[in-house]
Amino acid sequence: MKNKILRISILLAFFIFFINPGFSREIKVTAKSDEFFSDDDYREIIKKAALDYATSKRLPKSVFERQYPFFESELFEISLPYIEENLKRLESNFSTVPAKGSPAYNNQRNSYVQLINKSVRQAIDKNDAFKFRITAIDENDKIISFNSDIIIESNGKIIVTETIVVYNGEGAGNNQIKRGIVRDFPTKYVRKNGLIANVPFNLIDVQRDGEKEPYSTENLDNGIRIYIGSSNYFLERGIFTYKITYETGKQIIFHKDKDEFYWNVTGNGWAFSIGQISCRITFPEKSKIFEYDCYTGFQGSTDKDCNFNLLADNTILFNSTKAMMSYQGLTVAASINKGVLQPPSDFENFSSLLLDNLILPILILIFLLYFSINFYAWKKWGKDPDKGTIIPEFEPPPGLSPADAGFLVKQKFTPNLFASSLIDYAVHKLIDIEVKLEGLLIKSPVYYFHKPKNEINENYERKLYDLYDYRIENFYGEIAKKNNYNPIIKNAYDSLKTHLLNRLTKRRNKKNIFKEYLNLNNNYTGLGIIFLVLVGIGTAVYLTMNQSFILLIASASIILATLAVQIIFIKIMPSYTPEGRKVVDHILGFKMYLEAAETKIFDTMNPPEKTLELFEKYLPYAIALECENRWAEKFRTIIDKAIQDGYEPSYYRGITAGSFDYSSFSSGISSGLSSTISSASTPPSESSGGSGGGGSSGGGGGGGGGGGW
Repeated sequence: MKNKILRISILLAFFIFFINPGFSREIKVTAKSDEFFSDDDYREIIKKAALDYATSKRLPKSVFERQYPFFESELFEISLPYIEENLKRLESNFSTVPAKGSPAYNNQRNSYVQLINKSVRQAIDKNDAFKFRITAIDENDKIISFNSDIIIESNGKIIVTETIVVYNGEGAGNNQIKRGIVRDFPTKYVRKNGLIANVPFNLIDVQRDGEKEPYSTENLDNGIRIYIGSSNYFLERGIFTYKITYETGKQIIFHKDKDEFYWNVTGNGWAFSIGQISCRITFPEKSKIFEYDCYTGFQGSTDKDCNFNLLADNTILFNSTKAMMSYQGLTVAASINKGVLQPPSDFENFSSLLLDNLILPILILIFLLYFSINFYAWKKWGKDPDKGTIIPEFEPPPGLSPADAGFLVKQKFTPNLFASSLIDYAVHKLIDIEVKLEGLLIKSPVYYFHKPKNEINENYERKLYDLYDYRIENFYGEIAKKNNYNPIIKNAYDSLKTHLLNRLTKRRNKKNIFKEYLNLNNNYTGLGIIFLVLVGIGTAVYLTMNQSFILLIASASIILATLAVQIIFIKIMPSYTPEGRKVVDHILGFKMYLEAAETKIFDTMNPPEKTLELFEKYLPYAIALECENRWAEKFRTIIDKAIQDGYEPSYYRGITAGSFDYSSFSSGISSGLSSTISSASTPPSESSGGSGGGGSSGGGGGGGGGGGW
């Protein structure tokens, strides 16, 4: 009997403590109120009271809902004493509990609810610290969470779904979000070798809070920008969830022993702080992830405020362990076994390299085209006729001035040709040239041009004018001094240069007034230069959109090489006509005579007798052909004797017999006068001026950033 009573007592106790709901409750206020409300009822009423209080203080409901779990227990702790005290006071007015569902029951229950609401507000108002926490919010726009779900297919295609939860506030520090968010995705990267790599990007879907959201895109220099939202709709204050799905490729790094996915999850370009980041990567089946890491912080940081969890052989989850500031982010890396992902072929890699850096093959083709066209033109028109046998000639070709002879041999105009023309005027006694050495520390020659005292031979003057196309009387009273510009000399210098081109060269659409001895073959040079300038401008525009130092250096080098080819061929394109070749052979034979030392061979050829007149007659030719020193050495004895007898050449006044040195005499006439003339004919505006004198955050593919608009 006793055992039976004991068993009944144990069962009764079990029923009281475990079956009776009154004993299993977590929230107890008063005995009577507990008959009106369950635990869930109390929780719902208290939460709603707190929500009404928070929203009355302008806290968005979405923010309250997200934050409430973190301060719910503290709210109950501070509110229950007030609720219990106020309800007991209310219950003094109620003698019994009405039947459940009756009007009196419902009225009494509503009274309880109203008083609980009042008690919660009273509790919050009395606790300043809690009131601040439940109502205060950072009003700056921010990313609450950034979750990326990545699926990698065996062909290398990558599908990314980004879920971005943002708070749109009204903060003074960051209030970018008006219509929606902006997401930037880079499609252009710089390879390790410094060249450009482009990756595909295909936007699949954009949503906001589970619904389709309008968007527009804009091409950037290095990628694409997505404007999410409508320009005509402004978002209210609160929390919004955006989901962006896109497809990309060419993001796998194929090593010898592994295939690696190195990915900048968020990008380091977000203007917002990011509360929490996660990234789940799923490789194809049969993949085995055996190496992984993650990095956080600013671009280039190796901080590791993150962790990882292998969910399966082919799936890994990365999480940040702290909030990120603006322009911080999460970068992850994971490697799998070889043989699962299909790498691109060598041809695909090479073609991608060319297409991604298209300017280089284009410039190389332009270089080869320039070289081929110029080489063909040179072979067809620019090669000189074969040189004939050069034999000594004792006089120049008839009708050619010294400047003509020098120009034909060099195929260009040089200052010594102008000097030879001045000396030619002087030896014909049409001008006197006086030389003085002037300067404080460094003496340099200064040339004074005087009208000769003798009577001018007008026939000679007219003949030389026809040869040189400038009037010598314009020089009377002028001074040629190094680094001092003289417009008279400049005009005469340019006139002679143009005159020689007109007399001796064959040019398109221009009839030569003398004989066509030299073909410049420059019909299309101008077009080539203009085209090259356009190529340079186009290259500059391309490089501003594809910023790579190596690409800049390589492009500039090819353009400079192409320009060098053009310049070289411009210089070698002039060629002698058949008649010009014969004349130049004659000139070279005459130069052989001018610069050769005395030989018995010349004696057997009946050379002209050496006289002072012969020396002066051919001195301008010797200057033009740059052999004046050797020509003068032949006449040293004759000139020495003439000076001792009082001879003073009109082309070099200022020399006396005692101070005469023939090497300085000849070089003074040629190099000294030539350099001075060249300097005096250069305008100041054309002179040069004197003012000259392992892994990290942000690495890998993906990336970008964003903001609001």
